[in-house]
Amino acid sequence: MMFSLPVVRCMPAKKRSIKRFLGFRSIWLRWLMAKILNGCEYPVKLVVIDLDGTFLHDDKSIPEENLSALKLLEQHDIPYSISTGRSYVSALPFLKHFNNHAPLILQNGALILHPGSKEKLQKIALDANIARFVFSRVAAYDLHCVISKGWLDDACLWLNKPYEGIYMPYLEKHGINLSMVCQDELFTEGEISELILLGSEEKMYQLIGETVAIFGDDFSIIKSFEWQGDTFMELMGPQVSKSHSLHRLCTYLNISVQSVLFIGDNYNDLDAMRTAGYPVAVANALEQVKDLACFVSTSNNEGGVAYAIRHMLGQWTFEKSER
Repeated sequence: MMFSLPVVRCMPAKKRSIKRFLGFRSIWLRWLMAKILNGCEYPVKLVVIDLDGTFLHDDKSIPEENLSALKLLEQHDIPYSISTGRSYVSALPFLKHFNNHAPLILQNGALILHPGSKEKLQKIALDANIARFVFSRVAAYDLHCVISKGWLDDACLWLNKPYEGIYMPYLEKHGINLSMVCQDELFTEGEISELILLGSEEKMYQLIGETVAIFGDDFSIIKSFEWQGDTFMELMGPQVSKSHSLHRLCTYLNISVQSVLFIGDNYNDLDAMRTAGYPVAVANALEQVKDLACFVSTSNNEGGVAYAIRHMLGQWTFEKSER
């Protein structure tokens, strides 16, 4: 018998506060019912965690309490995974902490990878004709465009013109090729995993509208960041999202998405928050993410992942929060 938490969406602020207060307490009531009826240990069968802004500190280090919480999940035989917009190369420094568990969701679900063997459970490329068209039109909209090719160690990024904006540190850490040389071979040889658009969100949607008019909607649009008026938008293959990949992962593991605890913070986590049975937000998350959460934990800089996991397992090793 499966027990899942019914999550009410788009509640007024007062009702949302009540829902957050009761969220994990409801889990424990369901656990008790399941225990009585059929000996089921926990309603949660999988924990999926976003990286940046959630599992990682702002300085990209990992809080020790988060690593300890992963060990607690192992002790309770609850598998865990990540769901990140990062590529394999970018996420590699952190993947050792997720080895030999559930497959990993990378690049917002364009790539689902077995951590040990690197076998691809899912790989969805962006159509080269769509990529070529968008790249040819970005100058008309005064946008920066990054071409991402390859999936594993062969991954590389190309930038269409010099860029000194707020996302440059991110691009540098992801292996950006600063030569600015973009030959047509980039679109004809090898797979394109995604295009990244940087700049005005309004102009991005104008360009996307032009693209849809020609090619239809055979691609995905994922807004990942917005900072100081600059948007970080990703164009990816069809049906790429954290929600779609969560369904794919659950099918592979033969579990229900209603038994997944998902922890996130940003725009690209919104659809997964709507999908997972137990959506959890860290305290630094966007308000839109918190609105979908059954529980709001502490911030990413305060071990918010550990706090949520220990709350779920009832393993209190630090002071409870009034949330």
